[in-house]
Amino acid sequence: MASTATRTPPDLDAKLADARTEAEKIRGELSSAEQDLAAALEREDFRAADEAKARVEAARVPMALAEANVQALQGAMAALDAQRQQAQAAAQRQARQEAAQRTLEAATATEREAEETAHRCMAEVTAGLEAIRAALVTAKAAEQTAHGARREASSATAELTDTAAVLHVPMPSWASARIERSAVLCAILRGRDL
Repeated sequence: MASTATRTPPDLDAKLADARTEAEKIRGELSSAEQDLAAALEREDFRAADEAKARVEAARVPMALAEANVQALQGAMAALDAQRQQAQAAAQRQARQEAAQRTLEAATATEREAEETAHRCMAEVTAGLEAIRAALVTAKAAEQTAHGARREASSATAELTDTAAVLHVPMPSWASARIERSAVLCAILRGRDL
């Protein structure tokens, strides 16, 4: 059965420092062996040259491995850093998208509420205009009723006083005069859009 325990990630910085130290140590050994080889060849000490050459050959493989280890660790660290940056960029992009979605939903709700308010207000205005129009029509009708009552009163007065009836009884204009002086009231009475 496999263990479900989480593995602790290695300290790559420490491993890289160790790998560099090891590579420097081997590089120093290789350099020393190469210098010894050159000096032995210059002195024509072929036995010392053979020993130095063997040390050079023995150091080349560990040197190549040490350099490869340093490069591998540097590559791994660069790859992990790139993955972290990609994950961070993806998280930031997702956070921006979620924030934009919330903003869109809030703006859409606000717009819908504002439109509903505007429609409700315009319905109230329309109802108010209809009420004003009805009141203006009633006022004009009341003037007609008042005019008819004046004519009847004039006829009754003439009958009572035994005088001739007044031929022209002025029409009351208390509502009409006010309506005619107001372009808004005229427009409402005639049913035109304001």
